Amino acid sequence: MKKLIFFIALIFIYFIESKGQVIENLNFKHYSTKDGLPHTAISSLIKDKKGFLWIGTDFGISRFDGTSFKNYKQKVGDVNSLKSNMYFRFAIDDFERLWVINAG
Repeated sequence: MKKLIFFIALIFIYFIESKGQVIENLNFKHYSTKDGLPHTAISSLIKDKKGFLWIGTDFGISRFDGTSFKNYKQKVGDVNSLKSNMYFRFAIDDFERLWVINAG
């Protein structure tokens, strides 16, 4: 009797769990350098509270607004530009500031 109850409970749990995992009608868009992404090798992603997606690539940082990319790169001689174009990691602090770690 215990085996029968266990088996029925297992089937019940299976059907409940499988309902929560059904995903239909997902649309995916593949972005590349043709769309404005500076490089397809992505090392880091983070989304801020304004909805911007920040993307760290091997050729700089991109900010994606859902439609287009704004790219930030190292500019030699410009102390206000990125120190390097590679190896990014992102963090957003409590004041909504984006922090960037790179090879420079």
